[in-house]
Amino acid sequence: MQGPFQIYPYRRENVPKNDRIINRRQLFQRVLWFGRQWSRPKAIAFICIAFLLGRALLAQQLAPFGLAFLAAVLSRHRELVVPVLISVLVGEATRETIEVFWPNFFTYLTLIVAVPLIMDKTEGSVQLGVLTGAWALGIKAGFMTVVYQPVAFDYLLVAIEAVIAGALVPPMLLAMRAFKQPARDWGRFQEETGSLLVLVLAVVLGLDYSVGDYHIGVVLSKYLVLLASLGGAGWGAAFGAACGLVPGLANFNGLVLAGLYSVSGMLAGFLRNWGKPGLLLGFFCGNLLYGFYFTDEAVLMDFLSTSGLAGVLLVLTPRGVIATLTERWFKQGSEANSLSCYMNDRFNRLIKLFDQLSSSYAPGIVAVDREQTWDLWLRSLVNQVSRDCGFARICWDEKEVNQSYRQLRRWLKALAAGGQEEPLTVMPAELEKRCPRTEELGASLAYINAIVKANEKWQERINKERKAVAAQLRGAAEALATVWQDWQSGSATRQPHLEETIQLGLEELGIQPAKLEIW
Repeated sequence: MQGPFQIYPYRRENVPKNDRIINRRQLFQRVLWFGRQWSRPKAIAFICIAFLLGRALLAQQLAPFGLAFLAAVLSRHRELVVPVLISVLVGEATRETIEVFWPNFFTYLTLIVAVPLIMDKTEGSVQLGVLTGAWALGIKAGFMTVVYQPVAFDYLLVAIEAVIAGALVPPMLLAMRAFKQPARDWGRFQEETGSLLVLVLAVVLGLDYSVGDYHIGVVLSKYLVLLASLGGAGWGAAFGAACGLVPGLANFNGLVLAGLYSVSGMLAGFLRNWGKPGLLLGFFCGNLLYGFYFTDEAVLMDFLSTSGLAGVLLVLTPRGVIATLTERWFKQGSEANSLSCYMNDRFNRLIKLFDQLSSSYAPGIVAVDREQTWDLWLRSLVNQVSRDCGFARICWDEKEVNQSYRQLRRWLKALAAGGQEEPLTVMPAELEKRCPRTEELGASLAYINAIVKANEKWQERINKERKAVAAQLRGAAEALATVWQDWQSGSATRQPHLEETIQLGLEELGIQPAKLEIW
């Protein structure tokens, strides 16, 4: 005998085929979105930078740059976390530091989980740096305690690396913000410029490659010192000291290079007015000081050969690149730093701003066609008034709907063309014979007519006011241009009587300016 029918509520039901297709489509769209994000030029640049920062080591043991860059990417560009993490790990794997690879790998994975959870409750680059340093210290110290048998010096190295990584997070965030700046503002802010310098030095430190007998990082650092010398002795000395730390920090036995690079950059900056020959002459004069510290001829020739290769790169640098660096980043001469140049830039920006505002106000509001507005109102009117009428099926069936709309539109047009007549006086005769709700329709049409006319009047008034404001803004731009031309030509004179009058007027209003000048 067959038993009773039973239902098993926990039995897995088959997913419909359409749902599976939709899920696959969503997954495919998500994969395409990530592919587009990862293939952007900025994303590719970040991935390459992450690889070099993963290779950048201090004292052949500390790797704070990759950790700081990953934390900055977690804060600003979370869609790039996966490729940046892989790139940093690949960069670290290419170095001969396998003993610190797995602690770093575990630290990065846990940091990816911790930063979104903690930073949603707080914000700020300093807070992110503190979190990164503290998290790296705790995770690495715990990992080493469990897996290895560390000594006190190992804990000290982990603490130093965590502190450096936390301190590098704010510069990394500022450097990322610098990438978003437009071309005209690139390098104009000191904070972003300093952060870019830190990033460049870290990238150079990661270029621990050799082509033949030439070390790429050393050659590139000397080339950067030559470019920085275009700004003068100060820029050359400062950048030389910073770039000299790259080989010095990598070995901890060549910190004297920072001083030699600084002197070379300073001498090159002194002779920058001679062009490229002056830069090369000053830089090589500083390089010859290397011979006083090292008596080995082979070492000295190797040092001078890398300097010679950097000089060749400077000679091959296009003149347009050097002109751009000189004009934008290293503005020289009294004219660039004078008050006149500053005022010229500000006046031009202000005049351009007024012109843009005037052009944006001039077009005004585009008027909506009255016939289209009537159609929208009439549909709403039919739904409200004629919906429950007994003759609705007769007036609004498929045969009579167009005729009914034409009669209502004719009635509304008569109201719009007339004055303040009663709506029933201009009602079409055909509609008066067959419609039982003429009073309701007339009142509603009168209301529609009033609303449409009020909207048209307001649009006309707004357009007039916008044109007036545009004319005033255009006049202000012309007045500013005239004032600036008078100022440059020297024809502007001070108006002491007008100053006194305005001063008295401001004092009556309770405003007492410290100084008032009218030219």
